[in-house]
Amino acid sequence: MRHLFYSLFFFLLLLGCKKGKADFEITGRIYDAGTGTYLANATLLIYKTNAGADTPEYYGGVVTDSEGRYTIKIERDRFVSLDLILDDYRYFELNETIYFEELTTKEANVYDYSVTGKSWIKIHLVNSLTPSEGSHLTIKRITGKEDCAECCPGYTRHFYGMVDTTLYCINDAGTPYSFDYSLVGMGFDGVKSAITPLYDTVLVELEY
Repeated sequence: MRHLFYSLFFFLLLLGCKKGKADFEITGRIYDAGTGTYLANATLLIYKTNAGADTPEYYGGVVTDSEGRYTIKIERDRFVSLDLILDDYRYFELNETIYFEELTTKEANVYDYSVTGKSWIKIHLVNSLTPSEGSHLTIKRITGKEDCAECCPGYTRHFYGMVDTTLYCINDAGTPYSFDYSLVGMGFDGVKSAITPLYDTVLVELEY
C-alpha cells in the first residue's frame, strides 16, 4: 500500500513538472518611439488561433508595468498563432502575430515592440494680408507622418484666390510636423513647423 502511495505521488509530481515545462513564456517591452520612453500601464489583448479554426478567439489581456514590460504564460497546446493587439486609442495600431513554431519552452520568448502615439496639426490658411483673387499659394510637407490611411498627402498642394481654410494632418506624437509654403510671384515663402503632442492638436496659422 505504501509502495502504491509513493508511486502515485512521484507520478503526480512528474506530471506536474512536465506540465510546467510545456508552458510558453512570452515577455518583452513596449517602447513609445515618439517620447523615447517605455509605455507603462498599456493593455495588450491576446487572441489565440487554434489548429483547424478559421478565426482567432480572445484569450485574455496583460498590462505593462511601469517600465513597459509584459509577460504572457500560455500552455503548449494545439494553437497555431497568437495575435497581440495594443488596446489604446491614443496610439497607432499595434497588431503583431507570434507563430507556434517560433516559440520555445526552454527559455522566455522575447518580443519587443515600438509604437507611436497619435497627434494632429491644424493648419489654418488665410489670405488676409494681401487679399487678391489672383493669389496662388503652395504648401508641401517636409517632415511628418506619411504612408498611412489618415495621413495628409506629401505632394504640393495649391490654393487660389481668397482663401480661409483649415487642414488637419495626423502625425506621430512628440515629433515635428513641418511644411514649406510659397506665395507664387510674391517673394513670400518659408517654413512652418510644430511638435505635435500625444492625442492632441496644435494650431499653426499661415496668414498671407
